[in-house]
Amino acid sequence: ETIGAADAVLDAAAPMVSAAEKASIDEWIKDYGLDRFGNKSGTVYAGGNPAFDMRTGKMSDRYEYIAKAHPSKPWNVKEL
Repeated sequence: ETIGAADAVLDAAAPMVSAAEKASIDEWIKDYGLDRFGNKSGTVYAGGNPAFDMRTGKMSDRYEYIAKAHPSKPWNVKEL
């Protein structure tokens, strides 16, 4: 699956991510075998990095990208 540059653009209202949430995101990525951006392992990104906006030349924080791309925050779901 390829995600285009338009899919990687974050708006200025991207959420700030706490240190505790960053740890949860990292654990979720590891537990589910996802790539470092929280997507299916092997996902190919236009420009090589979904957190990079090719239109503006700016790089977003990786965790803010993940939080914006996954608004349901699946890293907060605990299995019973």
